[in-house]
Amino acid sequence: MTNYFEVSEFHKPQFVLTKEIETKIQHHIDILNPIREKLGIPIRISKRSGYRPKIYELSRGRSGNSQHTFKGKGAVDLTCKLDQLQLLFELLQESEYTRICLYVNKNFIHADMKEINGSQQVFICTDLHWELYT
Repeated sequence: MTNYFEVSEFHKPQFVLTKEIETKIQHHIDILNPIREKLGIPIRISKRSGYRPKIYELSRGRSGNSQHTFKGKGAVDLTCKLDQLQLLFELLQESEYTRICLYVNKNFIHADMKEINGSQQVFICTDLHWELYT
């Protein structure tokens, strides 16, 4: 299978990666490559928002507990051509991501593998709040 992504796309250049973080990012790449293949168009890592260190999150007034800090398996925000965003959302639901949220007004999708009980959780966000998608 073609590799469509580079580890460097998953973080801002000023963030230093440990081998552990690189390995976790590679796992996201392994999930996203077949999705990219099915989609048939480029998927972008929105604003290089895969890994973000806790100190960065805190400096932005956030809790520091985001899946983007890769304490667990990590998170990524994705975007593509707007007319294909819904299809990307659907394809992500067929993956091992446990939480997926479509940010309707911001045109990107958050996907993570947060440890949750039960099945995959899918959300829509129109403002600042995630609402279960049914």
